[in-house]
Amino acid sequence: MELKERVTYLMNRRGITNAAELSRMTGLTQVAIRNYMRGLKIPNAQALVKLSRALTTTADYLLTGSPLRPDRIPLLSKIPGGEPAAWTDGEYPAGFGEEYVPRGDVTDQNSFALIVDGDSMSPRINSGDIVIISPGTTVTNRSIAAIALNDDDRTLKKVIFLKDNKVLLQPENENYDPLVCDLDSIKIIGRVVERRERL
Repeated sequence: MELKERVTYLMNRRGITNAAELSRMTGLTQVAIRNYMRGLKIPNAQALVKLSRALTTTADYLLTGSPLRPDRIPLLSKIPGGEPAAWTDGEYPAGFGEEYVPRGDVTDQNSFALIVDGDSMSPRINSGDIVIISPGTTVTNRSIAAIALNDDDRTLKKVIFLKDNKVLLQPENENYDPLVCDLDSIKIIGRVVERRERL
């Protein structure tokens, strides 16, 4: 993917329909934006800053396709914190999200953040909290993880490995029932390595 394709892709993600609309958002001329979209010119440093702000991305991504932002973690969407429910990660490129949170001490470069929607993990993790998910951290017995069930359903639960290739998805809140599944029927998206209260 070249710069022109990344600009078009990000415009589509934001619902920006044409060069005129992006021109109004950035203060750049329509001619300049059309030139970027056709691959005729590469934006200078000032134009890159304006474009990256309007397109909710980074100058690095526009130029190279890489986020190159080790100081932050993308916040993708909400994850059901109650009964398993349909969920989408927003189909963002790796390293990108609608918003971002500080990386802090999280070392997994593929980590991402989700907002918990539901109280099945209360009082440890409450609805509205942000959880940092690390796909590269091993999910051990009794750790909390984001889990995929079926094709589209997701949930946040404590994972307890059982005999005979079974797994127990255990809520913290006693008002919710645990769920026993075949280990082969679920996908562990990633382990929760940190919880943050959303301000």
